[in-house]
Amino acid sequence: MNTNASLRLGLLAAALLAGASATAAPKFLAVNTHQPAPDILDSVKDLGMPWVRIDFNWYQIQPSQGTSDWSLFDQLIDDAKQRGLQVFPTLGYAPAWASEPDADGKPNNQAPKPGEYQKFCQAAAARYQGKVTHWGLWNEPNLKDFFEGTRQQWKDRVLIEGVKGIKAGCPSCKVLGPELASIGGEYNVWLDEGVKALKAAGLALDVITFHIYAGFLETKTGGWQCWDGDLFLHKLEAQRTCFGIPVGVPSLREVLVANGLASQEVWITETGYTAPVSDANATALQVTFYRRVIEEQLKRPWWTGSFFYEIVDDNLIADKWGMAVRTGASPSFPASYQLKPVWAFVKKAIAKQPLLGGTGADCDDGLDNDGDGKIDFGKDPECSALSDPSEGAVLPPDAGVKDGPAKPGADAALDGRARELSIVPEGGAAGDRAASDAVAPARDGARADAAVTPVAESGCGCAAARGAASPSAALLLLALLLLRRRGR
Repeated sequence: MNTNASLRLGLLAAALLAGASATAAPKFLAVNTHQPAPDILDSVKDLGMPWVRIDFNWYQIQPSQGTSDWSLFDQLIDDAKQRGLQVFPTLGYAPAWASEPDADGKPNNQAPKPGEYQKFCQAAAARYQGKVTHWGLWNEPNLKDFFEGTRQQWKDRVLIEGVKGIKAGCPSCKVLGPELASIGGEYNVWLDEGVKALKAAGLALDVITFHIYAGFLETKTGGWQCWDGDLFLHKLEAQRTCFGIPVGVPSLREVLVANGLASQEVWITETGYTAPVSDANATALQVTFYRRVIEEQLKRPWWTGSFFYEIVDDNLIADKWGMAVRTGASPSFPASYQLKPVWAFVKKAIAKQPLLGGTGADCDDGLDNDGDGKIDFGKDPECSALSDPSEGAVLPPDAGVKDGPAKPGADAALDGRARELSIVPEGGAAGDRAASDAVAPARDGARADAAVTPVAESGCGCAAARGAASPSAALLLLALLLLRRRGR
């Protein structure tokens, strides 16, 4: 049996253990770039990533009724195609003339007037037919910073109109959404109502997209308690429980399965870890976070794409989400770039891991493929050479989720991953062209707020605790949960 066949059989077995569909599209890693300059696109090509996600802002193209200027996006898309990159544009942020009146003083986040978004989506899809194959609908509509309309307005005027418009402009194009943010409240309700509204209208999304900002056990200081808030895998696949009692909200996967969409393809179109280049501890943990995302993606046939947030730091703000620092009045790659350790890690994973299109093997891809805490030939005893196709038996996809207290190093025999520092997501936009996303500061502020109040969306009324919690805190939590259940 050849290397690729052996690896795929191992991953298929893991998928069957999780009850997932065994039919999978090719997997890939990608990056958020906002509105990338040519040097940004050069850097993405260097990484080996096939896709870039861009901010395709309606208000920039049609600032006034009856006029359109597509020149910025004509050039951007052509620049990407010249480098062999596929563009995933997110269509959002309506101009004032096409929107409901502004109620919160924030620009371009109002609900579109009936019929206007559909016309814009149709025009965009038709213009770039043959160049753009996948389109995203709005950005994080469950956050008021990005959509101040009602959920009903979103379903009627964004979700349904967007699918109709793109399919009318380009019947072969794929429509992706709903681009919900896991840091917002009731994202499960938005997803559930959205897919039901589309089904009632005889429509569907080709790929479900979702943004996850949450850590793993490896990225938690002092361990993790069930009352500390959701981990990444809780938002993705399994609702968090405390001592067997469900808390928080149903996960992305649980909502999809409940709606008969167990085989639906999923892209995580935003996730990331903030790490200033001067902080060696943070940059090392950024690598750990990216690694864990990739490892979990490879286990799941329905999760095919991951877009990391983001490609480079914004030098004007304190928060540093990027994989590199970009400097100079006229930047060029690589001369004007300082690369963080995560750059080399991702580049190697793409080049070596067969399921990401690489030409290497599990024992030389930088990933902990079997979850034993030992990585690649020289450290994992199950690897006898760099070319070995397997590090050992793959853990089931939900192996990283714990119920109750978990401390670094716990359950090492079953899961060698619980050992590192906490993730504190912050905000930042970077790499934009002169016409930038006007709502980026609001987006980043919302993300930073969610980072410091990790339990706000969990459904649990207790305060977050980053370190070990006392027994009295656990008893208080149980009392609150019991009262909550009795009140239903």
